[in-house]
Amino acid sequence: MKQRITYIFALLALGIGLYGVFTELFKPEQPAVVQQQVPVEKKVKVWLTTADIKKGQNFTTDHLASEMRLEHDADFALLDLPYNQGAVFRHNIKDGEMLTQEDLITPDNPEYIDTIISPGMTPFPLGFEQRHIIAAGIKAGDYIDILALTSLQQNMSSSDRVESPRAANIDVKPLLNRIRVLAVQGKTYDDQDLVNYGTDEASTVVTLVLEIPHRFISKMTLARRLSALEIYKSKAASRIPNAQTKDILPGYQGIVEMRGSRRG
Repeated sequence: MKQRITYIFALLALGIGLYGVFTELFKPEQPAVVQQQVPVEKKVKVWLTTADIKKGQNFTTDHLASEMRLEHDADFALLDLPYNQGAVFRHNIKDGEMLTQEDLITPDNPEYIDTIISPGMTPFPLGFEQRHIIAAGIKAGDYIDILALTSLQQNMSSSDRVESPRAANIDVKPLLNRIRVLAVQGKTYDDQDLVNYGTDEASTVVTLVLEIPHRFISKMTLARRLSALEIYKSKAASRIPNAQTKDILPGYQGIVEMRGSRRG
């Protein structure tokens, strides 16, 4: 009887052991726990104003400060500043606002001139040959002076070559002072640059779009038809004086027409 009970316990132990072995062998694999990584959101540099900006004001970084912001907080932000492109602010901007792509406008935009021109002023396009622009790199936003060379004996606008210096009686007078350049179509050089260029480059026409009072349109139109115009960069509190032929040619006297009187 004891032997039979021992066999029974042995069989039970064997069964339990086999069950444990098979259970371990055919145990279903537990799914691996995947560690989810939280994506790191990218930051970008944005630009904030540090003072109130007025519409038409020339672009400068003097009133800007940079700040790093999350990309989703920088929608439409202006990321690349338009250095050396003659950009101006398109509208008024309050202190502390973030610059957007719509806040600046450059000269290649068709709306540029209408944006920057002052109230009551008119845009006036004026073409010049390179050799008549006595200034280095005139760009939009610069202020210029315009000189007019006139003569009663010849039309200086058709040719700036004086046919007879002693008979031409040339006058040089400032036509306009401190005129703002709204846009430049073409490239301007200084005298040293022009030395390296041929006649064609020196004669290349550069068009300056000037900001002038409306009442000066007729004056400028007449000057363009009758005189040779020279361009200079303006200097603060400085005005170019008039000059006449006698200032250059010693002993010059203007032509005096003598008419004999008729006798009946």
